Amino acid sequence: HFWQSWQGYPVRSVPSIVRDYRLIARHADGTSSTIAEVTGNFQRNRRHRVALEGVTRLRLEILATNGLARAQVYELRVLGDR
Repeated sequence: HFWQSWQGYPVRSVPSIVRDYRLIARHADGTSSTIAEVTGNFQRNRRHRVALEGVTRLRLEILATNGLARAQVYELRVLGDR
């Protein structure tokens, strides 16, 4: 079970999980804005509900992991309203 796998680590989180990050949107008019900023994350999946009208590009800026020297991101999904 995944929920048990963190127990062997001293920081109580899997070292490869991104801890601190920003999600930055680039708008059609050329401006950029931070639409999400997270510190202290320990979850492997995160969801952010944000307005994306006029957004042409997203950038994920990784600031820190929970211990690993490199960031490991496997997927970034953008979903419409359900």
